[in-house]
This record gives sequence, C-alpha cells and structure tokens, in this order.
Amino acid sequence: MNPYEITFRALLGTFLKHGICVERINVGENTIYISLPKNSYVHGQGCIKNIDDQAKIIKKLLINIGILPSDGKVKYRGTNVCWTKETGNENFINNIELVLGEY
Repeated sequence: MNPYEITFRALLGTFLKHGICVERINVGENTIYISLPKNSYVHGQGCIKNIDDQAKIIKKLLINIGILPSDGKVKYRGTNVCWTKETGNENFINNIELVLGEY
C-alpha cells in the first residue's frame, strides 16, 4: 500500500468516526482535497457555513492521526454552494482544499 492510500484510508476512517460525511478525498504530495456531499452535515448541525470552523476541525483530525505535526500549518480554501428552498443560494462550503506546510 502506498503512503497516499494509507493517508486516504486514515482520513476517511477518521472523518466517519467524527461524523463528517465525505463524498471524495484526493490526497497529493502536500495537498488534501475534500469534497463534501451537498447539504453536508457535521454532528447534525446542518450545512457547513464556516470554512474557518471546518478547517480547524479537519486540522485537528490531521494532527490526531499523525499526518500533520502539532505545530503544523495548513492553508485552506472552500468553494461551492448548496441550494436551499427557504433562502435560495447561500455560500455553504462543499469543497475544502488544504495545502500542508503553508500558512
């Protein structure tokens, strides 16, 4: 098993254990791209609206499974929208790209 496959399996297992449903994870040399399902739920809180909060959760998980050192830096960005009948388009986060070792 190559290191990226191990990383993928560790990430997927950790996310599921913490109630984060992921649609797709791509692991590169220093980049992790996570695609969350439309109307993603984290611990029953509904759509993920705050990229900062979500990135903090994911960074903590990366540290916990040993992918990132405790003082490691992560640069991140989120994209995409999900549709709700009540409010129309809102900027909910569906995709998160993390670049390890950058700030």
